[in-house]
Amino acid sequence: MDKNSWFRRIPKVDVLLETKEVTEWIRDDGRPVVMEAIREETAALRKKLETCEKEEEAEKAFQSLLAKIRKRILDMTSPQVKQVINGTGVILHTNLGRAPIAPEQARRISE
Repeated sequence: MDKNSWFRRIPKVDVLLETKEVTEWIRDDGRPVVMEAIREETAALRKKLETCEKEEEAEKAFQSLLAKIRKRILDMTSPQVKQVINGTGVILHTNLGRAPIAPEQARRISE
């Protein structure tokens, strides 16, 4: 199969928007987020097909398109802040300097 036929197989955005999975994602995450993910992943698929030499590789890329779109949506919508545990017992605020350590705790830490 020649590369031009691979490029013709890339699904149109309208066709992707009509699939059951994508309509659920739109309902859950919003149309703008889903549209951006679709555009980015179809562009990534085009780049992959440009460098792809084997038909099996191209077929894998086509088959994984929806999964990659979903992963991108999850990456875009997941919170970037991670929870941490402050085990020092001192309330920490960013940009307010360093938290003091009592001499007794400093001694225990150094042991």
